[in-house]
Amino acid sequence: MKDTTRQYRDGEVIFREGDASLAVFVVRKGRVRLVKSGAGGGVVLATLGKDEMFGEMGILDGVGRTATAVAEGAVSAAVVPRRDFLDRLQKEPDLAYRVMLKLVERLRAADERLARAAPPDALPQAVTAEPDPPASAPDPAPADAAEDARRDAPAKAGLLTRLFGRNKGEAAEPPPPQGPLKVLIARFSDAPPEAAALLETLSATLQLIPGALVRRLDEAVAWPEGVTDPEAARLAAAQAAAALLASRGGDVLVWGRYETIGHLLEVRVAAAAAPHELRLGRVPPVGGVFVPMEAMVEPLPALIRAMTVAAALAEGGRRDAEIFACLADDVLAAAEGLKRAVAGLAAAEQAAAMVAWGCAAALAAGGPEVPEDLWALAAKTFDEAARRLPRTARHDWADVFIGRALLECAHAERGGAAPPPPATPWDGPADGLRLALEGVRREERPWDWALLNERLGLIAYRQALASGDEAHFKAALAHYQAAIQVYTRAEFPQKWADIVSALAQALQVYGNLLASVPALERAVELSRAALEVRTEESAPLLWAATQNTLGSALFLLAKRRDDAENFQAAADAFRAALGAYQVNGQARPAAIVEKNLARAEEACRGRARRDEKRAQPEWADGAPREDVP
Repeated sequence: MKDTTRQYRDGEVIFREGDASLAVFVVRKGRVRLVKSGAGGGVVLATLGKDEMFGEMGILDGVGRTATAVAEGAVSAAVVPRRDFLDRLQKEPDLAYRVMLKLVERLRAADERLARAAPPDALPQAVTAEPDPPASAPDPAPADAAEDARRDAPAKAGLLTRLFGRNKGEAAEPPPPQGPLKVLIARFSDAPPEAAALLETLSATLQLIPGALVRRLDEAVAWPEGVTDPEAARLAAAQAAAALLASRGGDVLVWGRYETIGHLLEVRVAAAAAPHELRLGRVPPVGGVFVPMEAMVEPLPALIRAMTVAAALAEGGRRDAEIFACLADDVLAAAEGLKRAVAGLAAAEQAAAMVAWGCAAALAAGGPEVPEDLWALAAKTFDEAARRLPRTARHDWADVFIGRALLECAHAERGGAAPPPPATPWDGPADGLRLALEGVRREERPWDWALLNERLGLIAYRQALASGDEAHFKAALAHYQAAIQVYTRAEFPQKWADIVSALAQALQVYGNLLASVPALERAVELSRAALEVRTEESAPLLWAATQNTLGSALFLLAKRRDDAENFQAAADAFRAALGAYQVNGQARPAAIVEKNLARAEEACRGRARRDEKRAQPEWADGAPREDVP
């Protein structure tokens, strides 16, 4: 085979996923990493060494590159043109057989790696890019750069199709739908025989959710006996409902009881909760619908469907477009006549329905064909629910304020109208979450307490960026430090790394604003600690974001100290982040980090020129000297 040899630097991309397949490569020296893009970033399919071939799949099947090839260290590779490679395969059956065996082996290994690849943990919950930093600081890359959608070009029949009976393009299609939305209905506690017809209507109502698989259970959710505090009893029952759902494997559980005093059917929901996240649209235990025994009339069926779908979309993380459209329709339908439908109920029962509708509306707001004023109507409904709750219902109050604050956060992130200066779009969410924190005690609800502090840290950081107020920076640091008291590295390493990375970023910006060397040193320390947990293999985009924070802190520290070593370390961190973003097709953060890298490399060169000039003797610049003959 005719071939040429090419040289590649460490981290250099040899070809990218989606590029045209024009040649086959054979490693002559060094190592090459093959990376496949996915929902959580890149998945390393294989690392190849001397004499191993790569790039053959696209040649054989006539499609674009199915992965990105990146040099690990200095690499020398032979490049064999497509036509030459195919000619030799046709002339040498033994070679074709060996290539096929190796390809099957690699495909099997890749399938196993893709199956093990974890979904993104997340950052955090939908954080948008921050405003530009001071001109003297490198630009911080968005910590949650969204994955660009990448789709393979339509595949045409190639050698793989003839051998295995399918197109490579078929393997590269997006994953199949998530399957039906599994809605379980628990037996309602204390329900009399005459409630049977109402429960049948409830089941039929839930069947109208697109793609829902509704199943009734024999088990009931047990309400605690001997607990006189209604709020405490409901919280305990909600925990029992979550346990029942987990044991039966559904997406959402509709449960409740017969309320004997008012002759009402109390309907509530529990979802397969997203661990350790505060998600928009989450339906707390206080949310529910009280249905009169006489009949279930609109808008109550629409409200029950909206509450059920919101719980599944928010906590379960589903993104089914058809189900989301159903949510929006039911939210709008339930808005008409909601007050009239609950007018005859007790204040706490009215509040429960308003919380359920507010959570569903918060999730639907901002969607296509949804009125813009739905944001304001949802916020107003949360406020009305809070006014109807008894002052002693501390947990319920906290959950209402959490729901309203998450709504305001989402509205601000999606470009809602900003208040006039000096106020910021984040002031309202901050006030709501601080009120929620007053009702959530660490010893009672440690995870919620920590999550509220984490979210308050993020909001205070955004307030600081918008206003430049040192007090907001200090608040952000305090809230993040409180959160890691619960989310420790030993017990929750990934969550700990998320919070510590955010704390490092806040310290980096704060240290630059105040010219504080100790703050910058702490930012470097925390970034390096987070990188001991976050790895390029497990979470490449989060790893890259932390590398960029590390590089920014090192760069600023080097400027304060005129330190060549830190300038070089900053360039190394930026280079690592840039490689990860490029491999994963993240053009926007890659452009930001590339600019940061250019600044760091220029600083390194400038420092080297100054060192060289200082090292020269006085006569080296060519000036005449009296003592030189």
